Amino acid sequence: MKKIYLFALLVLWLAVLAYTDVAKAQWSAINSGYAVTTNWHGIDVPIGQRVVATAGTTDSAVTHVVFIWRNSSENIVWVDNVTVSELSTPIVPSNVSDEVVKWANENQGICYRYAQSAKIPNMVGEWGVQAIFYNATKPQGNPRENFVVKKATSINVIPDAPVVGTAGLVSAMAFGLGLFKLKQKKN
Repeated sequence: MKKIYLFALLVLWLAVLAYTDVAKAQWSAINSGYAVTTNWHGIDVPIGQRVVATAGTTDSAVTHVVFIWRNSSENIVWVDNVTVSELSTPIVPSNVSDEVVKWANENQGICYRYAQSAKIPNMVGEWGVQAIFYNATKPQGNPRENFVVKKATSINVIPDAPVVGTAGLVSAMAFGLGLFKLKQKKN
């Protein structure tokens, strides 16, 4: 019986360990001029939750950003054309990740432009959000007339039980496995 409990505890510990995500630092790309991130960056998104994509730039020529949301099948689900707003650090827009707040606090007095697009993903899987910055300053020597900058990020939408949550589901599965092993041992 102790082995079953130890095994269930090990499985639960491994699930928690696997859930820990170390993906960070997408917003640091703004130091090169352009960045995009979400308020769920590095965290699995329970299905039905609101996701806010924030695109930022230090390029004062950018006038608008087009956000393209793609589901796990690579189909375009939403397209938003958003006019940029201007802020100076340490002020940040609402619904941004901690990395944006940290960047703003560490880089005081920087003028930047941002745009946001908020959606509620309705399918499980890996979603992509692409931000296209229009009227960006063209690098010297670039012959293209319609120069744009593209940045992308992704989110992972997972199923969730609204009453018990993911931790409750993992616990119930571990309990069920233990019960199964116990009944199997009796037979």
